[in-house]
Amino acid sequence: MVSASQPSAPEILVYEVDELAKLLRVSPRTIGNLMRNGSLVRRKIGARTVIPKSSVEAFLRRDHATGEEGKRPLRGSAKGTRRGSR
Repeated sequence: MVSASQPSAPEILVYEVDELAKLLRVSPRTIGNLMRNGSLVRRKIGARTVIPKSSVEAFLRRDHATGEEGKRPLRGSAKGTRRGSR
């Protein structure tokens, strides 16, 4: 007779950068950019950089602005400034 309470797989709490990149089908560089701009939280555990599952879930739930109002201005494109003008 088989027991009804079979051991379950341990719950995933954190992802490594390469693992999350594969899961989301993006490059590890994209994950790095998301960590640098604060969209994903990173934690260091020894030499490992990990991203908490809760941070990934929050990122995926977050609404992202689209269209012109959601675009950030390009660097150096502040109004009234032009390169080469004196």
